[in-house]
Amino acid sequence: MKIKKGANKSLMIGLTVLIVLILAVGAYFLFKELKQSKSEKEMDIFQQGFNYGYTSAVIQIINISDGCQPFPVYLGNESRTLVSMDCLQKMI
Repeated sequence: MKIKKGANKSLMIGLTVLIVLILAVGAYFLFKELKQSKSEKEMDIFQQGFNYGYTSAVIQIINISDGCQPFPVYLGNESRTLVSMDCLQKMI
């Protein structure tokens, strides 16, 4: 049986379209995965920075409070003067 040239050309076009569609779907999912991976990496970096800042602030408060002197703590427009409870108990 002979295959007509028109049928062969039509088969090649169909196969080419199918390959292009498969590549497009693959590229879409690859792009989506890379974007999600980048987001997760940025969130990890943010979390590490937050933990470092929080830990540093607590260490500073602990170190300052060892002096048994009142010390100010500021957050925006508000401030509080803190004293270590350990120092107050020693005074009593």
